[in-house]
Amino acid sequence: MNGENGTRGKLKALDKIISELVIIREQIADSIASNMNSQTAADALRESERDLREVIENLPQRVFLKDKNLVYRFCNERYARDLRMKPENIVGKSDFDLYPKELAAKFIADEQRILSTGKAEEIEERYMIPGEELTILATKVPIKDETGNVRGILATFWDITERKKAEEEGKRYILRLKELVAERRAQIESLGDQLLKEVAERKRIEEDLQRVRASFEDYSSRNGRKIQAAK
Repeated sequence: MNGENGTRGKLKALDKIISELVIIREQIADSIASNMNSQTAADALRESERDLREVIENLPQRVFLKDKNLVYRFCNERYARDLRMKPENIVGKSDFDLYPKELAAKFIADEQRILSTGKAEEIEERYMIPGEELTILATKVPIKDETGNVRGILATFWDITERKKAEEEGKRYILRLKELVAERRAQIESLGDQLLKEVAERKRIEEDLQRVRASFEDYSSRNGRKIQAAK
């Protein structure tokens, strides 16, 4: 349990760093758009944005950013690769363009709740990629502007499919051990009952033998006295 909590703590810390990186990237992108009149400033901002993108692209997590309408504004290559698309082809789409209807509706419902509450959530959920279903652990954070208004959702997530399989296998193993212990306990109790019955039966037989022996000795004693009297 401590190991799992430690892992989750590290993931949350990394998610926080990623959130800050993506927010900075968005700020740079906005600055580029507002400073196009200054070619030098625009070039410098583009270079900063390119450097930051390289950092995000080398992270082990899938990362994406959506606006308040839950339309994609950005995603990293690792996320786009799952969908067999290029990041630029995902921008402007919604989950209904990318996922089965039921799954897309689930994603959007979760994110609408986060937009409404303004609170980050950690969600374990199914994740579909072509030909495969994964289990992921996602951190979804509401992105706010300088006035505190929520303007989008930032999501980072890990593939925990193998970990979940190991956990389920561990649960099955523990359950089987408990079943075996219960079976052995029942066997021991049955053997104990049988042993008690055998002890009781042996005691009864010994008592019967003692009565027979006592009767025989009494019979012998009486016959002996009769013989003596006859003499």
